[in-house]
Amino acid sequence: RKSTIRSLESREQGHSSSSCSARVTIALPARSASGHSTQHERQSSSSSVSSESHQAIMSARASDAAIDERSSTLALVGAAGGGAPKPPKAPKAPKAAAPPKPPAAAKKGKGKKKEKVDIAMEPALPLADLLGSTNFPQTEGEYYVTTAINYANGAPHMGHAYEALVTDVVARYHRLSGKKTFMLTGADEHGQKIANTAAAQNITPQELVDTCVARFKALDERLDVAYDDYLRTTSERHKACCRELWRRCASKGDVFLERYDGWYDERAEQFVKASDAKLQNYKDADGIPLKRTTEECYFFRLGKYAPAVRKHIEANPEFVQPEARRKDVLKMLDDAEEIEKLSISRTTFDWGVGLPEGFDEGHVRVQCLSLRGDGVDATRATGAPPTRRRRQGAITAGDRRARGSRRERGTSVRRRRVDGASHDAVDATRHRTQVMYVWIDALTNYVTGAGGLGEHNGKDFTKGGGRWPADCHIIGKDIVRFHAIYWPAFLMSAELPLPKSVFCHGFVLDSVGAKMSKTLGNVVDPNALLDDGVQPDSFRYFCVKDASPGADVKFSRPALVLAHNTELADAFGNLLHRATALASSKCNGQVPAPVKVEVGKPFDLASLRNDSVKAMASLDVGAYAKRVMACCRDANKWVADLEPWKMKDDAADKRQEVLRLLLEACYALSLFLAPLAPRAATFALRRVGGQPMATSKLKADFSNLQTGARVTPGAPLFAQIEVDGGASAALAKEKKKKVVSKKPEAFVDYTDADDTAASRLALVVGKIVEVWPHPDSDKLFCEKIDCGEAFGGVREVASGLQKHYKVDDLKDRVVLVAANLKAKKLAGFPSHGMVLCATAPDGSLSCVDPPKSAKPGDVVALAGLKNPPASESQVDKKKLFAKAQPHFVVRGNVCYYKDKPFDINGAPCTAAVADGASIN
Repeated sequence: RKSTIRSLESREQGHSSSSCSARVTIALPARSASGHSTQHERQSSSSSVSSESHQAIMSARASDAAIDERSSTLALVGAAGGGAPKPPKAPKAPKAAAPPKPPAAAKKGKGKKKEKVDIAMEPALPLADLLGSTNFPQTEGEYYVTTAINYANGAPHMGHAYEALVTDVVARYHRLSGKKTFMLTGADEHGQKIANTAAAQNITPQELVDTCVARFKALDERLDVAYDDYLRTTSERHKACCRELWRRCASKGDVFLERYDGWYDERAEQFVKASDAKLQNYKDADGIPLKRTTEECYFFRLGKYAPAVRKHIEANPEFVQPEARRKDVLKMLDDAEEIEKLSISRTTFDWGVGLPEGFDEGHVRVQCLSLRGDGVDATRATGAPPTRRRRQGAITAGDRRARGSRRERGTSVRRRRVDGASHDAVDATRHRTQVMYVWIDALTNYVTGAGGLGEHNGKDFTKGGGRWPADCHIIGKDIVRFHAIYWPAFLMSAELPLPKSVFCHGFVLDSVGAKMSKTLGNVVDPNALLDDGVQPDSFRYFCVKDASPGADVKFSRPALVLAHNTELADAFGNLLHRATALASSKCNGQVPAPVKVEVGKPFDLASLRNDSVKAMASLDVGAYAKRVMACCRDANKWVADLEPWKMKDDAADKRQEVLRLLLEACYALSLFLAPLAPRAATFALRRVGGQPMATSKLKADFSNLQTGARVTPGAPLFAQIEVDGGASAALAKEKKKKVVSKKPEAFVDYTDADDTAASRLALVVGKIVEVWPHPDSDKLFCEKIDCGEAFGGVREVASGLQKHYKVDDLKDRVVLVAANLKAKKLAGFPSHGMVLCATAPDGSLSCVDPPKSAKPGDVVALAGLKNPPASESQVDKKKLFAKAQPHFVVRGNVCYYKDKPFDINGAPCTAAVADGASIN
């Protein structure tokens, strides 16, 4: 399906108006700003060209024109599976340079002479030259935005790419609006997981993080992510900032030494209180046993600042976004036990930032004095303790890191039985090295990137540097606790300003809304996509085009191809190709002068700018992308209605004004498209003869281009990607994919038919990812619920809950779903399953709440009743739910089937209703 076409000799003449579709990929060697080689491909789009040009292209393909392979390679796009072909390999150098053959004469058609069509060669552009990569020389206002730093423990995945792209889009938008913008990203390089991974690979932790950081930076470069600083937590400037923040908190009396005896979740790098550990059946989210640990470590008085944090969140609605996450944080603050104190140091490993010099030894000394019976808690009272000279030959945390230590010195590990289960128990009482808790280390990177703390380089950064506070931290919704509770408390203790906003984005799911999993084979590797020829601009645009604040996004190759073809190629690419081709043939390849002829405007530029400001104020990058693309379509419709290519010389003035406005429209759209597709936008801007300008400075009357500026036609920027049956058909086919279940196993037929029925129901934990009122019913909510991979991922369910709950109450709520019921239409809405609720005799109602540790896809177990779930047809035919449901009851807020609690991983499901409530 792939073939090679001959390159055409480059000339200074322009394209005519066209009506055929050219599908070519132009692969050009490029070099990034950092000097690393990259492969930049420019693809053509489908566009309207004259039949004369079409025949010229067909003639040229058949000609014997020589290909100068040292300067470019032109290849047809043949993507049966979607996507552009991989860049061709560079040809071997010939033994002797031969003079190029003269191009063959174009063949003549029926009585008409065909002209050659030139394809302009774009220069290779480094990242720094792309629109929005750097600030304008003159700026108004400042904007400081950050990503969460990547945990350097493995290869980058779609989640890393998505967050980097969202943040880069926001940063580019603010740079192009005229603000002095600074984007910070980086790597979180400390913690027990990293130490353990390195040990398993027989390398030092530093070697591991160096490798991972190189991978993360390489992906950012391939995606044209233009960060201003890449902050590594192993850097000395960051360690100094962490220690200064620690000193400030300690000087306020907010750091104290205490023995911890409990559970530790190594995956999440956090301690787990006993009640939660029991609910989780002493396992983490991946089913790995928690570790029992005893160690003497430092704690931060989190509870002291919880009221102030709550007050700030309530007084500043924009502090935590979107609103659903803000409500989650306020609920977390209600847990007094959880927020009383926070461990901020560890002793069971030494791969981390060491405490300030002498701090640990001083605190240990005064703590021992207080324990001898003087009745005073000297550690808490003194704040920053006196230092003591380190004894000769003592080993510090820094010494151990320098030696690449791979074992935990001074600790003992033994097996311990708790609640009948065996667990690893770590006794760290003899371990004297204290390193900072990974989250106080990681969060402080935002201040380090702003300039650090203290006085250095002749400047005073005692309040967090010239850029602090950050305007926005862009993070995943799974780490909101650390950013919206812990981080503000640390900053309040250190008397530093709080960031203005913490924005939580959603996760990247597969095409049917299921989480990506190696087991299901639906994991998408961003590097593999780029290797397979997907353009960075297409990848960037698709990732954010449908994103809404806080919501999960679906990713699929067919959907990406469809967006590329119908939006980037047809809407923007076609518009630009028309504008430059017509200007070349009708306006001598220049921006024409204004003419006082009324032809309307391609779109409302002032409205586009205002809507963009509104969308970006709430970080709604999806709304921004949709608004820009809508203006592309408006401009296409405007010029199609006017048909300037049909205007004769007697309408020359009207034609001139239409073409001028068309070039102006392409210029403005290039600036607004640049945050989404910076390479294509940069080339487009150059082709229409424009110079970069802040979008805030654009004149809404379309008078921004200089009359006489050179217009350079060229190959369309985006090629139509061909897929068997069309991109729409490929997407429809993918949406029909279902998770294939295993053949049902044989089941036990219990003596009691109701017990058999109950044992065959799939009562599954689900998370409501989207909810809206039914358009035709005042009782029903329509919901999208993630029921886990084994149950098909996200499904649609209708629930009669409008009288009891609001939309915000249900968004992101974890519920219990009867998942093997046949789909039925409720008020016309196809409902696949049922959300279980408990209803008391007085009419009060509450959703059944799974345990806190439960995750989508977990299934209720009933003691002594074990059977594989029945098929939907069997449940319906044998009335299994109807048999079991009368025995569903609530007692003491616990949900039961008869006397058997609804058990999930050792913890019961509950409902906040009176005893005797029925469950249905």
